Amino acid sequence: MERVLITGGIKSGKSSYVLKRTSFFDKKLFIATAEPFDEGMRKRIKNHKKEREGLGYDLFEEPIEIYKIIKEKSHKYDVVVIDCITVWLNNLFFYKKNIEVELENLIYALENVNSNIFVITNEVGSGIISVKKNIRDYIDSLGMINAKMASICEEVVLMCCGLPVKIKGGKNT
Repeated sequence: MERVLITGGIKSGKSSYVLKRTSFFDKKLFIATAEPFDEGMRKRIKNHKKEREGLGYDLFEEPIEIYKIIKEKSHKYDVVVIDCITVWLNNLFFYKKNIEVELENLIYALENVNSNIFVITNEVGSGIISVKKNIRDYIDSLGMINAKMASICEEVVLMCCGLPVKIKGGKNT
């Protein structure tokens, strides 16, 4: 079993890459974290669902407690896809959840799963430092979460211009 973290910018090809990488698995679980807060998100969700149509994924939509889905359901699947940590963190901020506690729960679930795991996130820390504290807090939190996720994953891939760039691969790197 392997844990793979896929990161990159918006529309860099992360989801398509993961769908391709997981296509050969028989039993596939897809955990979607997005909530349709506005029309733009509704459209994104609709497009992502269309992209997965006919690919054999069982879908669970969970904006906060994705660790519960992993703990309760993952043993029935060959592969679990989580899309995405970036939106999940947004939900934690929106619902005023304790980020450290939620992250600990997620990390524990990921470290104790018997399925292959593909986790999608965004790389948002390469830009300027915002003048707005809430945006700085979000970016800092996502950077910390991404680093923690990368530390427990055997493989980390950065999607850049639709191309996968391996950052970490194999158990000894």
